[in-house]
Amino acid sequence: MTTARRKILERIKRGSGRKKRFSLKKLLFFILILGGVFGLIKSQTRVWNGRDKLVVAVNSTDEIVVSTFDPETSEITNIYIPGETQVSSSRQLGTFRIKNIWKLGKNEKVGGILLAETVTKNFKFPVSSWADEKGLAFSSADAADAIGAIFSPFDTNLGIGDRLALLIFSLKVKNTNRVEIKLAQTNYLKSAKLIDGEEGYLISGSSSQAVASIFADSEFSSKALRIVIKNETGETTDAVWVAQLLEVLGGKVSSIVKGETKSYNCEVLGDEKTIVRKVAAILGCKVGGSITEGNFNLEVKLGRGFAERF
Repeated sequence: MTTARRKILERIKRGSGRKKRFSLKKLLFFILILGGVFGLIKSQTRVWNGRDKLVVAVNSTDEIVVSTFDPETSEITNIYIPGETQVSSSRQLGTFRIKNIWKLGKNEKVGGILLAETVTKNFKFPVSSWADEKGLAFSSADAADAIGAIFSPFDTNLGIGDRLALLIFSLKVKNTNRVEIKLAQTNYLKSAKLIDGEEGYLISGSSSQAVASIFADSEFSSKALRIVIKNETGETTDAVWVAQLLEVLGGKVSSIVKGETKSYNCEVLGDEKTIVRKVAAILGCKVGGSITEGNFNLEVKLGRGFAERF
């Protein structure tokens, strides 16, 4: 082999080595970036694990939309509540049209949680999340809107990780599995004059099995839980509507025990930890340990703080 040819081969080898080292650095850099993005997404996943049903109350123009994302049935359901529906606000703030609750939450410095609590209290829908109008993008069939809503700033308790999971889920849901329900067309609501004398809607007190079944949790019904509510609020109505809410989820309240009024908020106890966490998230309660007395699987303790919040 000539000297000239040997030098050419050596240059080729050196060049090849440099290229490989450069590629390795790029790969490591890419892995670090990917890990950072994954860590950010995990840290910003606040409310949804992608497996359980998620219910979000969305403030839209002149109406409230309750969006349900159900991985078990691969369905997305939007329930439209007319803005002119009269409700009793949570936190004992008074009686309002539901379209005004979002603004009321802002004025009271509590934000969208006021809407979630008010919908849960009045309709017995197990709402755990809230969003302003941009949140509707995740229940629509428009992928571009949903992608835009991942990083767009808007009022919600959904983190970036939750939004990304909702986008991925939504993209997999067929149009035939997207359901829309106008609540005014069900027996949940009735036309009536409101307290200001204007026409609107009142909650009838009747329930629709078709609507209630949307919120049923298969884990509740499969466990056949014995549930006790310890009412230490000093009020009667709170324990009643909480019992109705638990029945919508698929539970059956075996007993409501009235106790001495105590100042705490609320606590959920039981050995079925997944169910305990679900109920605690919906009601905003502390997660407790095992039940120490009585033959019950789930115990919901309500204190005076709960009555003041709802």
